[in-house]
Amino acid sequence: MVRPVRLDGLARRQARTAWLLLLPMLAALAIVALWPLSRTIWFSLTDATLSDLSATAYVGLYNFVALHTDPDGW
Repeated sequence: MVRPVRLDGLARRQARTAWLLLLPMLAALAIVALWPLSRTIWFSLTDATLSDLSATAYVGLYNFVALHTDPDGW
């Protein structure tokens, strides 16, 4: 059985400092990568067009079903 490693005070402070230094990078990554990805997933579930992104209606998986059932889609 493997016993968990206990960190002494210095190692704990170093680990906390490392996480504090990583926080700005993780926040930037969330803004740069996760926000556009989530918007893309949301727009794929609506009837949004590039000419007007504000007037959208939720259509669910209809876009994906239509893509797979339309013979011109392939």
